Amino acid sequence: MNLFYGLSQAGRAIAAGSHRLSGRATWQASGHGIKFSEGRVRSDGLWGSVSKVVPTNDDLFSVVGAALGYPVGGGGAAVGALVSQLPEFQYEFGVVGGELPALSLHGISAQVPQLPPPAGLDVTLPGVTLTSETTADEISRVSERYPALGGLPPWIGSDGTVLGSVGTGTVILQVDDRERLAFDGAWFKPVGMRRYRRHSFIFPRIAGLDEELHPLQSWWLVLHALSILTRYAPDVRTQMLTISESRDASRIEFLLDTALSAVPELIAEVIDEELQQEGFEASESDAS
Repeated sequence: MNLFYGLSQAGRAIAAGSHRLSGRATWQASGHGIKFSEGRVRSDGLWGSVSKVVPTNDDLFSVVGAALGYPVGGGGAAVGALVSQLPEFQYEFGVVGGELPALSLHGISAQVPQLPPPAGLDVTLPGVTLTSETTADEISRVSERYPALGGLPPWIGSDGTVLGSVGTGTVILQVDDRERLAFDGAWFKPVGMRRYRRHSFIFPRIAGLDEELHPLQSWWLVLHALSILTRYAPDVRTQMLTISESRDASRIEFLLDTALSAVPELIAEVIDEELQQEGFEASESDAS
């Protein structure tokens, strides 16, 4: 519970210093703007329970989302979907129930900071096994769930098949517009990749939400759900954290342990980005 309320206080600080809210009447917030029913956990389990976004415009979740540049208009996300796109969780446990993970990719190597289109972007998509029968529509149904890849069609070879590594999930997406790529000094990467603890990832749009979440928002919803259980259903929380009674105990303990290091780093990255927008540069020691 302390983890969530600590994040809430950090969110207020992020909102107070955000250049995106400079024209807003107030950066101050009232209410959480999110709801989680501890009663649903008893019937649906933690991973199947939904964290709902119920914006009022001046609620804290909405204000912080606007400050991050990731406003969420409403909807709900299953906790299993939220944790599945947290890189630490997916590396340790995989995804929950076929949910979509965050994607890591190198991008397109370049010797000079110029790239004539079209270009091929290698991406390993979850749930895809490329064969000679794989269609472009099958690929797009997955790639379109990732906003940074939206509108990038699979590259079709002269024989009419989707190009990529047969037998794996790696396909080549065709980039026709140079503006869809950002050059970082060594690689061309899709615009929309997010920095997460000094690494870059492409995050999916979660089913039930119309907008992509910033990873700090995903942690926000997860920690809020766990804090609700701690406060209003301590018996359920105790059972879930008992190794002998819960298959999810180790996963929940891992999430809580990871949050202690991941969330402060994400907050520091957000502040660092804000400083750069304002013309300052934070040193690595300052950000920590």
